[in-house]
Amino acid sequence: MIIPFSVLFTVVFAFCLILYLLSRVTSVGTDGVSYFNAGRKAPWGITAYGMVGASISGVTFISVPGNVLAENFYYLPMVVGFVLGYFFVAGVLLPLFYTRGDLSIYSYLSDRFGIRSRRIAAFFFFLSRLCNCAVRIFVVAVVLLSFYTGDNTNLVFVTIVLLYLLMLFVYTYRGGVKTLVWTDVFHTTVMLLAVGAAISFLLRTLSSGEQTLVETLHYSKYFSVFDFDPESPTNLFKQVAAGFFMTVAMTGLDQGMMQKSLGCKNLKSARKNIYATAGIILLVNLTFLFLGALFAIYIEHSGGMDVLGISSSDAIFPWVAMNLMGPFGLVLFVLGLISSSYPSSAAAVTSLTSSVYHDFLGFDKSGELSQRQLRRNRVIIESVLVLVIAILVLCFHFFNNTSVLNLIYTLASYTYGPLLGLYGFAIWGKSDVSDRVVPWICTLSPLLSFAIKTILEHCIGFDLGFSLLILNGVITFVGLMVFKKR
Repeated sequence: MIIPFSVLFTVVFAFCLILYLLSRVTSVGTDGVSYFNAGRKAPWGITAYGMVGASISGVTFISVPGNVLAENFYYLPMVVGFVLGYFFVAGVLLPLFYTRGDLSIYSYLSDRFGIRSRRIAAFFFFLSRLCNCAVRIFVVAVVLLSFYTGDNTNLVFVTIVLLYLLMLFVYTYRGGVKTLVWTDVFHTTVMLLAVGAAISFLLRTLSSGEQTLVETLHYSKYFSVFDFDPESPTNLFKQVAAGFFMTVAMTGLDQGMMQKSLGCKNLKSARKNIYATAGIILLVNLTFLFLGALFAIYIEHSGGMDVLGISSSDAIFPWVAMNLMGPFGLVLFVLGLISSSYPSSAAAVTSLTSSVYHDFLGFDKSGELSQRQLRRNRVIIESVLVLVIAILVLCFHFFNNTSVLNLIYTLASYTYGPLLGLYGFAIWGKSDVSDRVVPWICTLSPLLSFAIKTILEHCIGFDLGFSLLILNGVITFVGLMVFKKR
């Protein structure tokens, strides 16, 4: 341990205080509507830059660089798929949602099929976002706890989680999307500074001459980009397709991500926001992969992970920060980790609040409640959601069951599939479908996808990987076609 945990905790507290002050400034003038769409005054360039932080979680911050050691640059084709997906979102989905002027993107399904369709879509989003948010906070809390070497680790873990969520609530409950647009800029900047500090250190450590290092990277095995093995989960074509559909589902059909784009002043600005986000996402992920290549070369030159005492690829970045980067680098890593997690967590809480508020309880349609009552209801909803997330995170810790975490990640890959199929049919299907059968089709689709995945793995050893999302969407689409109105 380079610096005392108490000092590190103080730095994190000061960081959170800056966030709170920033949220106070940016929430001035926020009303019941601007909480959900920033009053449609969000600058597209600022929003695009901040959305990068919301797109990259703490898991990505640690895992993408670490995975280069085992998977080379095979993640890059998926990033290309991300970019293609963003262009689809800007060209097809964004105009559909923006011109309607609704505060919930799932209201489109009410008009297309009925209220049951809207609610089942919102339910799948709610389930996925809630679980993903809890897992991301859990990962960050575990990493922060690893810096603590004293007793009462359970108490420290609980304290970290509660303070994390308290700060999350305090800086989002007033300003909502309006606050997130500006705080995400702050988070993204800190995260990139942390990555830049790690790259700078490793560049100085690995090579005295820049040309030597460039050649080393170019000719190393870690620079391999394309995996043509059809049975591999990192196969080139699987990765591109998965990246495309993941972006369409997890950005274009995600209330949290689309809220920020819908906060831009007009459709043209909103599209610019999406295009700019795509470009920045590409550059940031290239930076992550470059950092991962430096990690891999350093570990190879040092004798391997076993010699260094690194337990897994996810532990590489924390190990480098703790053992090599010095006190300043360690502080930047911790703040970068928090900054990579806070935007996605804050967006999740705000979008979950929006979904419950609009899609399930329908407060936006109530003409009997005053603005004060509506705001009180919104704060109550957000408070309950934060409490539920806290309970989930603490359950992960105290049960200490990694299979639960694996289940949650797998669950996320299933929940967005029905959204893909449902919106695909709603946009391009020429026929209507009975609103009563939509929830059944969307529920059965993940079950059939799981059955097909299991059969393929056991019978022919074929791993669908992230393509499971596509299969899930196709099954939903076909089911809607079968039960369409004649």
